[in-house]
Amino acid sequence: MLAEHSPWVMGVFAFFGLAFIAAWLLDPAARRWRRFKRQLKSRPAVSDESLFTIHFTSEEALPQVPGVVRRLMGQDSGVPVDQLLPDDDLGFLWEDLEAIILQEQLEAEFSVRFTEEELQSLNACTIRQVTRLITRKLRESSPGT
Repeated sequence: MLAEHSPWVMGVFAFFGLAFIAAWLLDPAARRWRRFKRQLKSRPAVSDESLFTIHFTSEEALPQVPGVVRRLMGQDSGVPVDQLLPDDDLGFLWEDLEAIILQEQLEAEFSVRFTEEELQSLNACTIRQVTRLITRKLRESSPGT
């Protein structure tokens, strides 16, 4: 059936096919995503409890916060959440709209509100950065925790 079409039509299909492949190979976010997935293959699973005890200090985070943050940040990523570590920069996983949804989920889960300045102060979209911010806000609202 394709042989019946003119060479011009076949050329258009070939052009768009090659353009799609080139975009997929060259897109920085897609490249970071593929590299990140390769890194995860060699990682063991880390429980929420181990995530806190191995990677955080009690001054840095409340025990329950890192596991919940990790679950929310990784829930729609397509990777095993228990392989995500505190310093993985996950910013490339979200478009602007998805980041707003994540923000709303975090605010609802921890009963906090983020200011624009607080969100902009995050120098990376990591579990550690978000955990520190939430822990600080929780401690400010409930001194002694």
